[in-house]
Amino acid sequence: GAPPLDIVLTRFRDFVGEAVLLAHNAAFDLLAISHKGVAFDIPVIDTLLISRALDEALDGHDLDSLAQRYDLAFPPGTRHTALGDARVTAELWLALLPRLEARGVDTLEQLLTLQANAFDRQDASALWRTQRHEKLRHSIAQKRTLNGPGSGRFTAVLSTADNRNRPPSLL
Repeated sequence: GAPPLDIVLTRFRDFVGEAVLLAHNAAFDLLAISHKGVAFDIPVIDTLLISRALDEALDGHDLDSLAQRYDLAFPPGTRHTALGDARVTAELWLALLPRLEARGVDTLEQLLTLQANAFDRQDASALWRTQRHEKLRHSIAQKRTLNGPGSGRFTAVLSTADNRNRPPSLL
């Protein structure tokens, strides 16, 4: 069987090191794992928050809406899988970069400030409670596997090794 979640999270945290994480709706993930005793006290770029900051007047900052807005496609059967969501999140990040640069956001510090202004703790907490309830109900009805739909919410890791030769900008 698969190792327990606390062991997997510890291994993942060790693997990530001091890298910057890229995720969609990271608040959901970080809130869900915050009670597991593993600290992810590293920068996290959240495409949901970036989208919300760039397009405050628009509704629909969920991954499906943004994929449609930016003409990004999930290969069949990959939505709500770790790899499928990771790939679309990475493509979304690349689509958002020119818009960030056009606004003069070209450092990680500027980006984290921009997305912090779009973060709504109440929304994240309510979303986490709702989705956790639905996942528990669903997992009781269907025995999910570690590789099945909805199994991996962390979407992508930007390795520091991949970015060693780049300037200290947004990648």
